[in-house]
Amino acid sequence: MKMSVYVDDNATGGPDKRELEKELADILAQAPGRPGRRIDTGEVVDEQGTAWISMDFPGSDVFYSRGARSVTISVGSYIRKMCKRFGLAVVRPVWSPNFDESKLLEGKTVKDFPVRSVVGALQWIATTARPDVAVPVCTLAKYTAETPTMAIVKASKKVARYLLTTQDEGAKYSPEFGRQFSQICSELLPEGRDVPKVHLFSGASFASTNKGRQSAHTQQQKQSMWPLLTPSS
Repeated sequence: MKMSVYVDDNATGGPDKRELEKELADILAQAPGRPGRRIDTGEVVDEQGTAWISMDFPGSDVFYSRGARSVTISVGSYIRKMCKRFGLAVVRPVWSPNFDESKLLEGKTVKDFPVRSVVGALQWIATTARPDVAVPVCTLAKYTAETPTMAIVKASKKVARYLLTTQDEGAKYSPEFGRQFSQICSELLPEGRDVPKVHLFSGASFASTNKGRQSAHTQQQKQSMWPLLTPSS
């Protein structure tokens, strides 16, 4: 059995359910508290015969295969619930979440659109397992203090419908993905240079903000293919 503790948030896990229940009862006897949600697990087998343990974390589905040494984090169920909550559906597939920021403040305002709730849900999705929508979602977040225009509403719905179209995508980690990542990096390096163990990527825009014409930049540090730190401004 293992337990992790972060301030007042604790998680425990192990192969023996009775042992977990006994330990939890002993802990609550000494330090009264409220037990949280149990994470259910199951097992699925893919077309190649690889066994995966599925874990139903709050808001995300995690699939882990010890044999394949791989883990996948998906938020497909959360995406479907979000779209149902806000009445969004895909009439035709949307394959890009991008939009023109310069037009977001154009058009009439829409007072009954819950822009903060929608963008908040999109931010959670981007942070958990869908970094491909991080840029458009962060752009929308800059306008949540405004009464949304029709352009903001359409842009928010476009990102949500793109996620619904690609709901089965997610974050995937495995040695094979690590080798592919290193191979791509090696092709970008000058001849004779080895691929470093720690990668630092930096991106920047020029006068991209609609107000003030300021630039924005972001950095991401990776150990092999694993993200370590992603500061941005």
